[in-house]
Amino acid sequence: MSKAKGLLTRSGDSLALATTFLNYGIVHYYSDEYNLALNNFLRAKSLHEFMNHRRFMAMDLNYLGLCYEALGKDKLARKCFKDALIFFDKLGMFDEKTEVLYNTGVYFLNREQTDSAIFYFEKVLVLLKDTKLNGVKATTCATLADAYSRKGNYAKAYDFQIKYSELNDSLLNTEKVKSIAEMQTKYETEKKEQQIVLLDQQTKTRSAQRNFFIAGSIVLLLGLFVLGFYYVQRGRLAKKNEQIAQEKISGLLKEQEIKTYNAMIEGQEEERKRIATDLHDRLGSMLSTVKLLFSSLNDKIDRNQEETQKQQTKVTSLLDEAVLEVRRVSHNLSTGMVNTFGLITALEELCESVDKSGIVRCRLLSYGMEERLPSQIEIGLFRMVQELVNNALKHSKAKQLTIQLNRTDESLNLTVEDDGVGFDVAEKQKSGGMGLGNLAARAARLGAAYHVDSRPGKGTISIIEIPLKEQE
Repeated sequence: MSKAKGLLTRSGDSLALATTFLNYGIVHYYSDEYNLALNNFLRAKSLHEFMNHRRFMAMDLNYLGLCYEALGKDKLARKCFKDALIFFDKLGMFDEKTEVLYNTGVYFLNREQTDSAIFYFEKVLVLLKDTKLNGVKATTCATLADAYSRKGNYAKAYDFQIKYSELNDSLLNTEKVKSIAEMQTKYETEKKEQQIVLLDQQTKTRSAQRNFFIAGSIVLLLGLFVLGFYYVQRGRLAKKNEQIAQEKISGLLKEQEIKTYNAMIEGQEEERKRIATDLHDRLGSMLSTVKLLFSSLNDKIDRNQEETQKQQTKVTSLLDEAVLEVRRVSHNLSTGMVNTFGLITALEELCESVDKSGIVRCRLLSYGMEERLPSQIEIGLFRMVQELVNNALKHSKAKQLTIQLNRTDESLNLTVEDDGVGFDVAEKQKSGGMGLGNLAARAARLGAAYHVDSRPGKGTISIIEIPLKEQE
């Protein structure tokens, strides 16, 4: 399924990708891998919210409630169940609403809050009153019997146990009727098969001589076919060997290209670091010295020369701005923060610098990022996030920017989402703009998949996924 996620991420089919995340989460949930399940349900919910698929959003909330309950996060579990009920109620989805009510009741029963559990279980029975879903009714009655027994109300517990038995007996009788019908069908089928066998034997006897003649012809044709097949296969094998050799050459060329690119990136990073150091240590120091000299002239200026004093104050202010600008340029060029403190710390500082603008609010969310990634991956991801953030600030007119990292044993998923004006992805790709092409090329060189989803007026979400096992 992880391969399917990778293919769907590259294909751009957001609905199919979200459905894959949802199914992947269900598999992990029923395998008791709750953290992995939670991670996939959150990804599915993010994409469904972006596409405004309310039915799937409600399903995501139900499964998130189950995950949060299993992880002991009670408040989040209750909120998810409550929001899912609201969705299903508005959408008129009867079966799904019944399931969420039952899950909520089980949640309270597991925490010995029997009154609340009984309230939700009885709501389930009210909804099922005029239906033929006897299996669900039986399960709910059995659970209610358990709840009343825990509460000490054994009379009620007995009543619901009797109802459970009646419903269960009804189900068993239905199964017996089906079984008898199936046996009768099998008997009729077997009887007809016997008749067919007799007719078949007669037909075989009449056609034995004809088959003998045909067999000789087939043997001759088979010999000719084998001979032809041998020559065809030999030709195919030669082509296959040629193809394998070509693929090996292509693989070697690609490997060499990646090595060359990595060497170029390392050289660029070294050059960036050198320029950043020169800006900070040399030009920054010179500007600071000039500022001190101007400040020392302040006392020597004639107080009556008001215009001269204004000019001196303006020059000092410009020098302050120049020093700050040199520091900002130096910081942007250098990846020292990434190398020294890690990707998360560097992204936190990037978010803080965006927040300080007062125009866009930036939020960073992370999961499973306790351990450092290889330096090459951290620097590559940081540069991609820088480019995505700069694009959002320049073009999106967004008010909210969210950067999210989720790491599992198999992969690292990074998303950058804004609530801006959005754009037509197909038109942007047709126009041959450098931005999307550069990001896709950067991702490919990291062994990652890059996917962007945007529509005019609906904001933009960019997803980068790296298979970590292959990186190791």
